Order: sequence, then structure tokens, then C-alpha cells
Amino acid sequence: MADGNDIAVLILAHTSPGGLAGLARFFAGAGCDLFVHVDAKADEAWFRDAARPWPVRFITPRINVFWRGFTMIDAMISLIQTAHGQKPYARYVILSDDTLPLQPPDVIRNKLSGPEEFITTREAEDFRFRYESFFLFDSVATQIRWIPLRERAVTPDLIARMKRLEALMNRGKKKLERFWYGSQWMALTAAAMDKILRSWEDDAWLRDSFEFSEAPDESYFQTIIGESLGPVNRPLTYVDWNAPEPPRVFAELAEIEALNRPEFMFLRKARLPAAQLDQWITRLRAP
Repeated sequence: MADGNDIAVLILAHTSPGGLAGLARFFAGAGCDLFVHVDAKADEAWFRDAARPWPVRFITPRINVFWRGFTMIDAMISLIQTAHGQKPYARYVILSDDTLPLQPPDVIRNKLSGPEEFITTREAEDFRFRYESFFLFDSVATQIRWIPLRERAVTPDLIARMKRLEALMNRGKKKLERFWYGSQWMALTAAAMDKILRSWEDDAWLRDSFEFSEAPDESYFQTIIGESLGPVNRPLTYVDWNAPEPPRVFAELAEIEALNRPEFMFLRKARLPAAQLDQWITRLRAP
């Protein structure tokens, strides 16, 4: 790997300023640069205040991100392009603000220093309908999440998206030989990320086709690099989908301490109290 801070940690933030502070403290001095996109629906000041003691770059413009919509990809690409434009990085790590490290910084850095892609991706013909059908969740009026009816207003941005959708429906989506699927939380090498950026810039038809798909954050990047990587089952984060009400939210330190998943570097859906989060990060960073 190159010398210096050669790992870019790209964080999608929305609900957890405390979680962002924990990640910023964890990565401080670990040879990583942190870039953060705060959902335009959230108050960025809370996140800036929480991360103030540590070197964190908040990117602009901020995007209004809608669950299972293409705006999630827009925010991810914005993070990647910002980091890519700053300097060459050997590794790009994509996390959310509710992510908790499970291993010490030096252990994680050592794992990320190799050539492996930390991603889950597989051919998923059972999910191909997510791509081949047409979806539009990227507006307050058409989003999946519940909001009061009076807030579901049609906006000029939605009208512009509808016009692009109509044009794509008339043209048809780009045909895919295979459809690939996996988690959006990943740690990719520069070579894999460069391939994603080239596709984003050069293949507008594929980009537009995924814009009007369902949950493209689980398939767009995966489809771009899936053909060259093949199936990969090397997940970056642990999520407990076997809980009575999945995904499980980890709200107490004792739950983390009882977890025995050494194959994972990170855990998602952490909501630890501030004192417990600080205790956990201190433990991980101890010499």
C-alpha cells in the first residue's frame, strides 16, 4: 500500500451524530481519511459538532436521500468522487453512521492492506425484477417510508425525474447478461472503484436504467464489478437478520461483548449510549 493516509472511509450519515463521532475517534491516527455525506433531511450541525475534535471532511452538495432509491447511489458516488479527487487512495470503505467497529484499528487496517475485495455479490435472478421493472422512490411524494399525507407534495424535481423515466420507458432498459446483488457496505480496492467510476461516467444508459430500479444500492455497483469478480462472500459488516424483529438494533455494550463474530470488521445497527460507545472505542484503541 501507499504511504500515509491511503484508506478513504466514506460515511453516509443520517440519524446518528454519536455514531459518527465514535467512528471518527476510532479512525483517528489510523491511516485513514474520513469523508461524510449528511442526508439533506438531517441537521448537519449536529454531526459537525459531534465530529469536531477529529479531522472529518463533510462534502457538498448534500443530497436528499430516499430509502431504496437511486439518491443513495448519488450520495455514494459523490463521496467516492470527492475522495478520488483529493488524492489516490488504495482502498475505499463505505459505512453508515450507525456502524460500530468490532476489531482494533491496526487489525482492520492490516485486513484492508491486501488485494481482497470486501463485498458480498452474487448472481440474483430471483431479484432481477428489481432492475427490469420501473420504480421511482426518490421524492417525498413517491418514497416508501411513511410521512403525513400533507407532506407528500409533488415537486419540480419529481416532474423532471418523471420525464426521464418516461424517456427510459420508451427506450427500454439496458439488457443485462447477469444481475448481481449484495450489501451496499463494502471496502473496495482502487481498481474496483475505478471501474465503478468509469461506468458511472461512460455508461449513461446503465446508470439511467438503475436510477429507476428498486434498491439500486444493493445491485448497481455489484453488477458493474460482478462480471470481473464473480461471486464473492466476504462481507464487511455484520447485521443480525435472525432477531425476532430484524434487523436487530444493538443498544447495550453487553450485547456487543457477547457477540462472537471475529470474521467481521464492523457491525451495523448500533445505538449504544454515549458513555458505552466511548468505553468500547477506548478498549479497541488500547495498545
